[in-house]
Amino acid sequence: MKSAIAGLVFGCILAAAAGAQTLGVALPPREVRTAVPPPVDPEVVRQGGDTWEEAVPIPGVPYVTTGTTVGYSTNCCWDMCPYEAWGPAVFYSFTPAQDIVVRVDLCGSDYDTGLYVYDEDRNLVACNIDHYFGPPCGMYVSCIEHAVLAGGALYYIVVTGMGGDSGTYVFALTEFVECVVELPAGAVPESEPPLADGYLDAFNGGCNSPEFGLPFQALVGDQAGRLLFAGRSGWYGWEYQSRRDTDWFTATVGTTGIIEATLLAERDGYLFELWPQDCGQVDVAQQGMSERCAATVLQVTGEPGAIVWLWVGPTTIEPSGFPPIDEYDYLLTLDGLAAGPVAVERRTWSAVRALFR
Repeated sequence: MKSAIAGLVFGCILAAAAGAQTLGVALPPREVRTAVPPPVDPEVVRQGGDTWEEAVPIPGVPYVTTGTTVGYSTNCCWDMCPYEAWGPAVFYSFTPAQDIVVRVDLCGSDYDTGLYVYDEDRNLVACNIDHYFGPPCGMYVSCIEHAVLAGGALYYIVVTGMGGDSGTYVFALTEFVECVVELPAGAVPESEPPLADGYLDAFNGGCNSPEFGLPFQALVGDQAGRLLFAGRSGWYGWEYQSRRDTDWFTATVGTTGIIEATLLAERDGYLFELWPQDCGQVDVAQQGMSERCAATVLQVTGEPGAIVWLWVGPTTIEPSGFPPIDEYDYLLTLDGLAAGPVAVERRTWSAVRALFR
């Protein structure tokens, strides 16, 4: 018996309304907003600077504060990320003592935020518009997960709003701790080509790739019904916006009637079982979410010999940084598959990646 379905309706590219689970590669068209920023109020207590020149210095990392953009001037930001923001803006400055990768998070803010990092010449370093789509962090709330900053250089961090929106924000600047998934030497490589601007997913894009015949990748176990699968996922640029790589798989249930799937990824990632097996109606039957370097386990049940659909991809459709091309490794371990020979040539992960250099 399948678990309860979320009841989402997907279009031709499977893009659901923001805030709901989606199997798509891109965000649906954003609603055109016509909000007018409130007039500047000179009595507002300034949590951050009202202009570039008045940017409030951040003394170090970690740094956490709260504030509001209500009553501030509109001085930023016109860069596409993938949309431009023109709400009231609050400015901070930061000069790291040494090279650092930082996370800038607005989780807990109560309005439609925008978040930008610029260098001292006001060149864009990183940006994010929509990272969170609901509780507990808020709807259309921003987070830059990793921005690479050089020691001794001056940077500006700008908190703004989309379409003239303003409100109360929660601001946290912390060091981003890289996580690395070690891929076992015996793992079967995904073999998908590297992501690039204008990438066409003819490999395992499943229902997101109708122009390529809805390609799924078969996950085949060894004689013990086990498979270690070394995958790659991430984001890429497409016609001035970002898309995420979604990997669609088929797997055959073994004699026990249970497939245990474990996902371990270098970024927050989803592992879905999909049902029904029809691209016009497909939905999420059950899900697991793997936070960076923390595994999630999904048990999929079915009659021995039955085919199941699985899906792996990032939790966010937009990358939480800049530029849009960003790849990461994941390890998918499956036990309880139908026993059989591995249907792909075994090569080391390094050897496969070398093919595309």
